[in-house]
Amino acid sequence: MTLHTAVSSTAIRAHVRHGRLLAADELWTLLHCKSSAEITEFLKGTEAYAAPLQFLDSSTAHRGNLEKQLRSSLLKEAEFFVSALDGARRKFFADWLGWFETEQLKRVFRFVRSRHIDEQTLRYKLTPLPCSELDYDALASCRSYSELLAALEKSRYADAVRQPLQRLETGETDSVLEFETALDHFTEVSVFNDLSALDKPEGRYLTPLFGSRIDLLNLYILHRCLLYYDLSPDEIQAALIPAHYKVTPKDLSFMAASPPEIYRKYLNERFPYYSAVFAETREQSERELRLEMRIRRFNNASAAKIFRKGTPGFHTTVCYFTLKLHEIEDLIRITESVDSGLSPNLAAEHLIKPVTDGGDFVWQL
Repeated sequence: MTLHTAVSSTAIRAHVRHGRLLAADELWTLLHCKSSAEITEFLKGTEAYAAPLQFLDSSTAHRGNLEKQLRSSLLKEAEFFVSALDGARRKFFADWLGWFETEQLKRVFRFVRSRHIDEQTLRYKLTPLPCSELDYDALASCRSYSELLAALEKSRYADAVRQPLQRLETGETDSVLEFETALDHFTEVSVFNDLSALDKPEGRYLTPLFGSRIDLLNLYILHRCLLYYDLSPDEIQAALIPAHYKVTPKDLSFMAASPPEIYRKYLNERFPYYSAVFAETREQSERELRLEMRIRRFNNASAAKIFRKGTPGFHTTVCYFTLKLHEIEDLIRITESVDSGLSPNLAAEHLIKPVTDGGDFVWQL
């Protein structure tokens, strides 16, 4: 089988699996479940989650083990797809999976920092990724920042985290944010930069998806810096992701140095499609949570649109996994909402995907 044939085959498989994503009314049903056990039983009856959850006992399932199984199911799917890729496509997909890996590295970091989780529990929470170069056993055994840096020294993360971990080890800083920001920025920039190495048609399809993600993340960081922190324009610039799509460094520099009313006017005039994401949450309660959801919904809608473009190819697979990731994030959020007794209507406002009761939409982007 040629590489082109393999990529086409995985794209067709992604199309098939896309058809198994949960419908809006199924999410509504899940919101009305009474427990994690009931959610587990419902999901085991669906085509997408029957196999991944087959060994999870519905009667005893709780939020923690359901979340682990859901995330593991996505990584297991990814393992199959990535085996058909090589070169720039494989690197792009591996770096995309880096989002999962950075979250696990943050988990290890918090364990080293607090020691509140025993090693056995930490090992259970860690799931090695396809294409990963990390030694997860070594990571789970770390007891200090220097040991964590040593475990990462030969990995692609080493340069990004070396200075934050050294500063923590020497007591020069006690900031959690510096380490986690370094990881986030490294992963976002890696994925965005990988776009240029893809074939032109693939890059043309995927750049709007990941470019708008970079733009919205930088605008979100800018928004928070201007709203909540007394930072200089230079300090704000340092907090931004060093990658750019439509919102240029010049745009960000101007907005970072502007009072809120000028910043909002500039954003609305220059980037009305992004401004709409921010404007509708400005006067709402829980506005930061709602804003984060609107950004994810923007990305979800972009992935759904790009998924349908052109002949099935690598972009089809990437968009499918983006949509599947958002679905799993919603399922985890639904389980949290059910466990906390949140009303279905209120919980629906915190989801990425559209939800319907079978008639009118509860919300729709």
